[in-house]
Amino acid sequence: MANALCAIDNARISANMSNRLSEAVINAYRRTENRPITFELILEAYQNLQTDKDRQKDDSVKSVLKQLIRNNLFAEVDTINLISDSYIVKMDSFPKDGPLAKAIVFFIISKLNTIYETLPKQAVSDECVEIRHFTIIDEAHYMLDFDNKPLRDLIAVGRNKGLSIILATQNMDSYKSKYFDFYANAQYPLIMKQQSITDSVIKDLFGVSGYEFNEIKEAISSLSLGELIIKDPTAIALGMGKKFKKIKTSHLI
Repeated sequence: MANALCAIDNARISANMSNRLSEAVINAYRRTENRPITFELILEAYQNLQTDKDRQKDDSVKSVLKQLIRNNLFAEVDTINLISDSYIVKMDSFPKDGPLAKAIVFFIISKLNTIYETLPKQAVSDECVEIRHFTIIDEAHYMLDFDNKPLRDLIAVGRNKGLSIILATQNMDSYKSKYFDFYANAQYPLIMKQQSITDSVIKDLFGVSGYEFNEIKEAISSLSLGELIIKDPTAIALGMGKKFKKIKTSHLI
């Protein structure tokens, strides 16, 4: 919890503030006897660890906590089923790179992590595999530019549990986050027409150079509405033929 609150805020948090926040989270859980805690309880426990003088002043930690409390983002009692039901979380009213939007995604992903860790592996046969759940994050680049550990963990945990994660962004560079190489872990990268093409991403993603690289780059530039480029794993495995396929989509199911 302490790491999450530190991660979703861009402001620098000192070691003392981080340690105080960790202790405050522990104290809040002690107060509830390990039942779920609220941001109000964390803030109160955090302030109790400060001197009288510092208690009157805001710092980065208290600023994030107060924003979360003021906007009342999360219910105190969890009554939804993220696996059996479908939800669209609209965040139009929050700045996409702000702490509130990051908090929403961060804690939802954390909850999915907790659920998937307890599930058995997906059912697999010679013909098909079980798909339990899709998680789709639009404008995903806002969720890749900070240490989003729950998202990294979910990719690792969900890989053999029947979870598919779709990260949609118009910025290719975002997948090469300094915290995690997302496109190196992408099983099915889909590339639509781009306003700007990052050469290094295409080279790394398809493992190409020279003529093959220019061919893929030209194919991406010439894509029309509904068309996309995907990897051709068979051609890549055999080392022959084009390493990509062009697909025309008419509708999605």
